[in-house]
Amino acid sequence: MIENCSYKLINNFKYVKKLTLLILIVSSINPAFSQSSVWKIEGENSTMYIGGTIHVLREQDYPVTIEFEKALSEADELVFETEIDKINNPEFAKKMLSQIAYKDGKTLKSELSEKAYNSLSEELKQLNLNIENLEQFKPIMATLSLTLVGLKKLGVKKDGVDKYYNQRAKLKNKKIGFLESIDFQMNLITTMGDGRESEFVLSSLKDNENMEKGFLKMISSWKKGKTSTFEKLISDMEKDYPEIHKAMLVDRNNNWLPKLQAYLADKKTEFILVGNLHLHGKKGILSLLKAKGYKISQVNISSKEKKILGKQSPQNEKVKNNNWKTVNGEMFGFTALAPEEMSISNQKVPSAIGELQMDIFTYTPKKEDSNLVYMLIHTEYPAESIHSDSLEKRNGFFEGAINGAVTNVKGKLLTQTDLMIGQYPGKEITIDFQQGQYIIKIRMYLVKNKMYLLQTISEPKKSGNELSKRFMTSFKLK
Repeated sequence: MIENCSYKLINNFKYVKKLTLLILIVSSINPAFSQSSVWKIEGENSTMYIGGTIHVLREQDYPVTIEFEKALSEADELVFETEIDKINNPEFAKKMLSQIAYKDGKTLKSELSEKAYNSLSEELKQLNLNIENLEQFKPIMATLSLTLVGLKKLGVKKDGVDKYYNQRAKLKNKKIGFLESIDFQMNLITTMGDGRESEFVLSSLKDNENMEKGFLKMISSWKKGKTSTFEKLISDMEKDYPEIHKAMLVDRNNNWLPKLQAYLADKKTEFILVGNLHLHGKKGILSLLKAKGYKISQVNISSKEKKILGKQSPQNEKVKNNNWKTVNGEMFGFTALAPEEMSISNQKVPSAIGELQMDIFTYTPKKEDSNLVYMLIHTEYPAESIHSDSLEKRNGFFEGAINGAVTNVKGKLLTQTDLMIGQYPGKEITIDFQQGQYIIKIRMYLVKNKMYLLQTISEPKKSGNELSKRFMTSFKLK
């Protein structure tokens, strides 16, 4: 549960009033251009871009506006609110769970008024959630549970802008920085509502009623670069929840200001990505920088430039060939699709647990393709040595498999993400191969005592392409 509250919900006290605020914080224009949520900051001899982000999105919210790609292409370094990669560390989840749990015999029931407790219990019950399972945790755990269910109903399945561009930065070998530590953000969220628990719960339940309307309006305004929507949210937040407004926005904006000025003092171009609410209002980052004498302008892109940038963005590539071939892996328990027929071979491989057979499907494109090779591997292990039912065994398996994949090609691990296929665990990784000349993308699944591995190799500018994505997502268990 706590893993799902990671970066997407760590900053979630930000957008629609308090709970939907808890879900995401984050001049005239020529008609030939479009507005955006990306801003250009210019000093005497320096340039910086600041992008207002949404921390969780739906599938249909991609691709993000092309102005983000422009800022990425011109930036030497991307700077985020916090250390995004640390969120996936199991120690982070463990520490957050500890901080959000009650100590000294306190329970949810003992800390809430009868009205707040009963209202919360009823709301949870409507969503088939049992309040008794949350008794040992602070109210924030229950409100986050409600938030997750609400977001799921709205179709939120994708990580937001921040995580997407964190991965893009790695694939492009951009330097990555952050404005505050993950421990700071963890403390911010785990102490939310302390001392005013009942009021916090009741107001959260009230705000939760308007989540759908607020979320959809927020997404629409963000895409259009419509600042008035966010200025109204900030104004309401300051009026209704002054303490949260100060802690979540004002104090942090002021803390970030010297760091932003330091970035503007160097000769590099930075692209700062923070929750969109941080940008606006009288106490927002844009106003603070303007008061310091910097020139602020909303990034606008002409139709011509948009076409050029669109071709560079991997999320905009279309799959041209719909006549893909079925990979006949039924005897190995799977099926998949590939651009053309895949050849199959078998290879005996010695290992510490005995000789293993690898069944290898490969396709090397003979015509123009975004990928240099497609590969799918099936391996069956002795059940007593490796099995998905054993947490210890599967953790050891994935750690060894990832380290082996990186070491074997003398590469550098760029990204790592947890996956599931049905009830079975998996990992997706990207590897820098031959010092930036190629990117290897791998998905691996452990299904009982069988390993399935899908792999594509591409040039960095074509990494994340739609053909690779289609190949990876076509994999199904039989």
